[in-house]
Order: sequence, then structure tokens, then C-alpha cells
Amino acid sequence: FQAEDGIRDLVRSRGLGDVYKRQILDITDRKEMEEAVKSGSERIKRFAYSVLHDLKNPVIGIYGLTKNLQKVYGETLDVKGKTHCDLILKAAEEIYSLVQQINVYISTSEVPLKVESINLKNTIQLVKEEFSSQLSLRRIAWSEPEVLPVIKADRISLVRLFRNLIDNAIKYGGEQLSTIQVGYENSDDFHILTVRNDGSSIEEKDFNKIFGAFQRHDAPLAVEGSGLGLAIVKETAERHGGKVWVRSAPGKGTEFCVSMRNDL
Repeated sequence: FQAEDGIRDLVRSRGLGDVYKRQILDITDRKEMEEAVKSGSERIKRFAYSVLHDLKNPVIGIYGLTKNLQKVYGETLDVKGKTHCDLILKAAEEIYSLVQQINVYISTSEVPLKVESINLKNTIQLVKEEFSSQLSLRRIAWSEPEVLPVIKADRISLVRLFRNLIDNAIKYGGEQLSTIQVGYENSDDFHILTVRNDGSSIEEKDFNKIFGAFQRHDAPLAVEGSGLGLAIVKETAERHGGKVWVRSAPGKGTEFCVSMRNDL
């Protein structure tokens, strides 16, 4: 108590009372603001989950009713009616896909990581199989190292990471895309995972922007996407103690690099 009284006397004697009070108020205000932001963030998340749940069921209903309309009355619909039905189905599919992607994005940052030993080769093969029909249809060659290590990571997050990077390459690689190459390096403290494609490039001014939620780099209007894929990749890298970056140049394609700590 004597020590505290001495500090107060020193503050008063040097005319620091007001400064001292302002600092205390600043600290208090900052803590209150942090608590408000945290509380507000939780409310926003709960609201988002609620909205997504409320959106999903009507969209499924619209899709089902339209499918039934086509089945029962398809023969009586004219060309315009059939076209409208197809457009409704397509719109419903896109909304449902967006809802699913937003759910994945939220869970990527909220669900605790379950770190375990993962065979990287098997994980990459699993993702490759998911895209096998698209790779075959577009005659895209696939390349990966013959030998890959077992690493410590969250299995679901790792699958999502590769899934989004491969999907991004296929969607935005353009007509010139002919090869997707998955790579691996081991630095002092990190695993470095890479996905390279020889398709279209990304302008340097967009290197950071594309990792934001709902951000997409320039592409033909026909390319569909939620704008969340690379944001999920970024969130996954950061939760594994690493980061994500991109290398790209005209005529050289695009390479996404993800670092993850090797001591998880």
C-alpha cells in the first residue's frame, strides 16, 4: 500500500495526474471496445448461421418444385418455359453452393483444429480423384512428387486447402491451361505446399486482394465462383501457423504457395 501511495504522490507532484487518468481511461476504453467487438462478432456469427440455415431449405424447395414442374409439365412447356425452368434450377444450385461455401468459411475459422499425422500423398490423390473428370475432359496433365512426407495438420482443413487451390486453377486457368503441378518443400520451420498451373496469370496489383472474402481476380463472365475459395486457403494457412502467397507472370502461369509450421 505504501508503494502505491508513493506512486500516486509522484504522479501528483510532477503534474502527471491528468495523463495518468487518461491512460487508465484509454486502457479501460480499449478493453471495453475489444469486449464489444468480440461480443458483436459472436452475434454476427450466430446471425450468419441462422440466415444460412433459413436460406438453405427454401432453395432446396425451389429446386425440387422446379424439377417436379419439368417432370410433370415438361411436354406442355414451350421453349421459353423450359428455358426459364433451367435458369431457376441453375440459380438455386448457385445459391445452395454459396450457402455451403459460407458455412465452410465460417467453420474454417471456428472449428478447433484436430492435428494428426497425415499421409500427404494420399491426401493429394484423394483431391485429384475429385477433379478427375474435369482434368480428363479438358486434357489437363497432372504432376506431383513421387515421394511425399507424412505431416502434422488438420485433415479436413488440408483437403479443403488443396480442393480450393485445384478448383481455382481449373476455373481461372483459361483455355491455355494444360498442366497442374502440385509441389512440396521443407524449410527450417515450415512445410511449403505449392499448386502451380500454366494457365492465365494474375496481375501483381491483385496479389493480396484475391485472398479476401468474396474477392475474385479478373476472369471471363462465364466463370462461376463464390469468391471464398482463396479466403479459406488463407485462413487454413494462418491457423496452421503459416501464410499464403502467389507468384504469377504473363506467359508463366500462376503458383500458389502455402506455408504450415512443421512443429504442430
